[in-house]
Amino acid sequence: MNNLIIKLLGILFFALLWLSKINVVFAAQYQLSYLDKIEIVVPSSWNGTDDFYGDDDICVYADTSPDSRYAIEAYMTSRSSFGMTKSGGAVLAFSVEYKEAAGSGGEHIKLGYHSFEPVSGAHLTSTSCAGGTELKGNLKIVVTEMDFAKAIEGTYSGTLIVVIGPPV
Repeated sequence: MNNLIIKLLGILFFALLWLSKINVVFAAQYQLSYLDKIEIVVPSSWNGTDDFYGDDDICVYADTSPDSRYAIEAYMTSRSSFGMTKSGGAVLAFSVEYKEAAGSGGEHIKLGYHSFEPVSGAHLTSTSCAGGTELKGNLKIVVTEMDFAKAIEGTYSGTLIVVIGPPV
């Protein structure tokens, strides 16, 4: 009788163990790389009528195949709006624009401050965009002629934080 009880308890334990399978789900991975320092150089022959920009091609990877959608956000740690500062506290305002393909030409969308913007076109097979040969986005910093005309002469700098993640 004791052997029968032990066998039944063993079968019951195995059945409970089998019924309590554990499923593990990992979130999609998003990665941004190849973002370099962006410089805006104003020519000495500025005539007062042009906007200035600096841009950089970047790699955006998402393991969300076949869907290449993601969201991009930009903000600064020391400010509540986009702006570069110079010693003494002067601020030079700018805007941030993004395009879902490499190259500075073409249509860019203006990013809101600390607001995710849904986009698409992430690289789906290489976290490095094939060693940088297949970059998937262009980040552009734009200073308008009006903001530039108000600026005090000097060198301005700032740290822009760019985040990518799941589409919102």
